[in-house]
Amino acid sequence: MSAPAGPWRDDAETTVAPPGSSWSLRGSCAVCGTAFAQQGRGTYCSSACRQVAYRWRRSAARRAVPTQHPLLAVIYECPDCEQRYLGHRRCPDCNLFCRRVDIGGACPSCDELVALTDLAQPAPPP
Repeated sequence: MSAPAGPWRDDAETTVAPPGSSWSLRGSCAVCGTAFAQQGRGTYCSSACRQVAYRWRRSAARRAVPTQHPLLAVIYECPDCEQRYLGHRRCPDCNLFCRRVDIGGACPSCDELVALTDLAQPAPPP
């Protein structure tokens, strides 16, 4: 097998304006928006703008919304004995699969498992 004739991506060939064309190699910086003479696949006008864009990308990755709540977990309830479990899908006493109630946690005063839907339901009329 012979070697390829040229590089796979030749920026000098793909980003140079043909002679006599009105197409210019002027780009606008992705950070500050100023016009600059684009070289190759350049996106930024200076190394300072490149650094600012890198810091924006890094800070956005750190501020990402967590996929799970750190204190809440899924509460399951056994259909037979009506015992609630935090994060366990099978009742150890009845050996049945439990139904999902909602996310929630342990009550700080009585240590009973409370789902968010339990707290949001209106009180029954007296």
